[in-house]
Amino acid sequence: MKWRRRQKLIYLAPLVLSVTILLAAILTLGGSPPQAADDSKGNLPTAFNVSHAKNTFETFLVAMEAQVDLGNGVVATAFTFNGIVPGPTINLKVGDKVVVHFTNHLSIPMSIHWHGVELTNRSDGTGITQDPVPTGGTYVYDFIVPRPGIFFFHSRIRPTNPEFKGFYGMLIVEDPTAKKLIEKKVLPDKEHTKLLVLGDTTVCKTQGSNDTATFPADPNVPWAGNANGAGPFPGGPAGNPPSPKDLCETPRDEHGHFVNPVVALPAGAIPNIQPSTNCGSAGEPTCPVGEGQLVKVNGRVPTARGGRPEDPGALAANPRVINVKTGEGIRLQVGSAATIRYFRLRLTCPTSAPCVPGRVDNMIPLYRVGGQGGLLDNVRLEGGTQGTLNTDYLEGEILIPVAAREDLVFVVPQVGLGDVLTLWTLDFKRTGQGFAKLPTVPVAHFKIVEVKDHPKFAINAGDPLRTHPAVNSPIASIKGGAPDALLDSSLFQPPQPGNPSSTIRLTAGVKPSINDDTNFIFDEGPTPPTPYTDVPHVAESRWAAVGDLLELTIFNDTNAHHPWHPHGFSIQPVKIIDAATSTTVLTFGYNEFVDVADLPPHSKLVYRVLLEDRPFSFISPTGGAVGRWAMHCHIFFHAALGMITELVATQ
Repeated sequence: MKWRRRQKLIYLAPLVLSVTILLAAILTLGGSPPQAADDSKGNLPTAFNVSHAKNTFETFLVAMEAQVDLGNGVVATAFTFNGIVPGPTINLKVGDKVVVHFTNHLSIPMSIHWHGVELTNRSDGTGITQDPVPTGGTYVYDFIVPRPGIFFFHSRIRPTNPEFKGFYGMLIVEDPTAKKLIEKKVLPDKEHTKLLVLGDTTVCKTQGSNDTATFPADPNVPWAGNANGAGPFPGGPAGNPPSPKDLCETPRDEHGHFVNPVVALPAGAIPNIQPSTNCGSAGEPTCPVGEGQLVKVNGRVPTARGGRPEDPGALAANPRVINVKTGEGIRLQVGSAATIRYFRLRLTCPTSAPCVPGRVDNMIPLYRVGGQGGLLDNVRLEGGTQGTLNTDYLEGEILIPVAAREDLVFVVPQVGLGDVLTLWTLDFKRTGQGFAKLPTVPVAHFKIVEVKDHPKFAINAGDPLRTHPAVNSPIASIKGGAPDALLDSSLFQPPQPGNPSSTIRLTAGVKPSINDDTNFIFDEGPTPPTPYTDVPHVAESRWAAVGDLLELTIFNDTNAHHPWHPHGFSIQPVKIIDAATSTTVLTFGYNEFVDVADLPPHSKLVYRVLLEDRPFSFISPTGGAVGRWAMHCHIFFHAALGMITELVATQ
């Protein structure tokens, strides 16, 4: 077996195929595929550290097909890390050295992208930083984690299909201030912290029984588009994407072309959904892609509940719940591994009656304490109108765009023994047509197993976190000072393709694009395959020097929302501008480092990014920031069809 090495480190000796798979299985703690409320704890299996070196985490990840139980009698053939969905969670501390031995036993080339981690360029896992790992091949990723936050990992080689099939896992870097805040009872402790990994998928049924609509119209299904949230549900999703019958009975190959001759997928298969780069042309599938039929949380479909968020009904039989006690603070670390779906989360009381003092509705507010870049300076309550921007979701709800992660806290209200609180996901107006036309469904349930007389945990918007006197470690601001200009690559010797404009325009003509340019080669890879070093730069490439402070504007010149994701460097949002009026509708009056930022339609997001260097290796302290870093819409099929470009960081 050939191991690819990128630097002179002492790695474990190569392992034969059977030993690698066995070891990967052993190193994944937790046993059977995880549930949304596994053993009423809401925890996930964790990756085991085989290293005994200080501040070093070393583990094995194996890409493999496996049968996974999604619940409700649905067993699917998924793409997995180490045989489970999600893959084993990697828990780290700031400054840890990470070594991951990756083996690919899937039938297609793969990689691992460590989403949001500011790592060494050669470990970023994209088609412009490494060659795909072929079937049977191996690769060693090694990097140092410089910043706290909730991150995740997935493939960045044609990623739509693998992620839809379950190929993802979480990586948590503990905030160094959290321990003190837990001691001061500002944050719930680890026992009361639950990890929820959200996703969705479609699982094929027996040929002839696949649904002709992803979500059929139903007068009894709740929908956020109605005034009271009740039915009828009009059917969806929006935009005429292919139905489960289309995907399962006239399947696509991994490149998005129709399989020829046509052979329907068997029951339990998860279909490919990514369209080809020439989608819409004669003999090719259409371009739209829709959400999956099944919402998954920690790899399983949550227990159904009757009624709707405004008036919850009965739970289905044998419900999976997370046990809680009244008055407790519960911390939810929530991440999205969906390919297109936006999760609009609302936590509700057991009935339609209010259960939180001061509220006239039955919502339990979700307070945001952090997310992509670790803890915030102060607690925030999101939603409603922020500045003059209508967020299109209610204050106290949380929106999780594609690939976003949020750190949330709620207080269990004083309700009755045996009562159940439910976290729902509602439809969101992310498309050019408005709502995506998705039914309202539960995400998780919290059952009261003990009633206490008085709450012991309290949290409010504005409460100090990193600004707490016990911590006094506010987030550094990079919003001040004059930014550096992008480099003009036409002046290089020899000249290189590129655009020195600090504004990057997202467009949607025939296909999603950057300034009407479709950069397929970044996502699909060279055809025929050639070394990643031969992938050319494009007209929309941006160039800058390591150490520069940039101010970039992402202009969403489309009718839909787009979650923007720059690789390699965390950003600080500055403001959102209404493109039609050139007026600022939201100023970010707080500091936060993020790697996914949602752009409303016809808006401009202004952000700052500091191109900080990082170690090239564990023994070379500089040079790791040099290289090509993808930037794209994280709705994967948008990126694959052309809404993707790069930032090239030079010496």
